[in-house]
Parts: sequence; structure tokens; C-alpha cells
Amino acid sequence: MNVITKPIHPAKYTDSLLPVFERMLAGCKNVLDPFAGSGKIHSLPFETVGLEIEKEWAEMNPKTLLGDATKMNFKNESFDGICTSPTYGNRMADCHEAKDSSKRNTYTHKLGRTLNDNNSGKMQWGEKYKEFHVKAWNECFRVLKKMACLF
Repeated sequence: MNVITKPIHPAKYTDSLLPVFERMLAGCKNVLDPFAGSGKIHSLPFETVGLEIEKEWAEMNPKTLLGDATKMNFKNESFDGICTSPTYGNRMADCHEAKDSSKRNTYTHKLGRTLNDNNSGKMQWGEKYKEFHVKAWNECFRVLKKMACLF
């Protein structure tokens, strides 16, 4: 018998940050998380949209859309606020193929497959990582309303 398990996301918002985000985003009506992961942004009391590049994680919450933060399919100035935690180019990006049964807390190991080529969770620090984030932040500024909230 095959047992289907849901993927686990290795890096979720810490619950203690949610009230801080709520205070910082006060006055915003709709908030985007362009690196939504498991969709924890949707627990905030705003209209929220999550964007996630990995299908399995996007499917964890119906308010999270499958998409790429460097090529967002939203009109200019669509959101009052953006609240996100992008991936970090560190050991979480390790794509080592373990030859033993040791456990690793990386995006690849938790998802159970190779990440999308344009997922920054696959990148270590360096030029490619920097270029990726310049593209993503340019997209964030494009979809953010002028004089809006960005955290």
C-alpha cells in the first residue's frame, strides 16, 4: 500500500511574528506574500494572496497561487502591503544527495524532490542569488501601490 504524505515546509513564519506583522500592516486591505511557502500569511486578518513556486506548497492553502515571484501575474499597484520572508542562501539551500539515512532540514529534502530552477531556496549566496532577488523586489515594487506598506 502506498501512503501519500503531505510535504512539510521547513521554514514557516514563527507564530510570535504574526501579531507584529498585523500591527505593521494596520491600514492595509490586501497583502501579498510573494514567497508564501505553506501560506501562514493567510492567518492575518487581511485579504491575503500568497504566491509560491512549488506546487505542493502552494496547494497547502487555497489562497496561495502557484507562481514565480520574479514574474508575477498581477497588475501594477495591486496590493496595499507586502509581507514576506524570502529564502536564505545558506544550508537550507543544500541539495546534497545523502547516501545515508541522516535527516536534513533543507527545502529539497522536505519537499522530496528537486526544487524548481527559479526557486531561490535552491540557491546559495552569490551572484545568481542576488540577481534573483533584484528581479523579485522589482516585481514587488511594481505590484505595490504607491505609498503602501512593505515589510
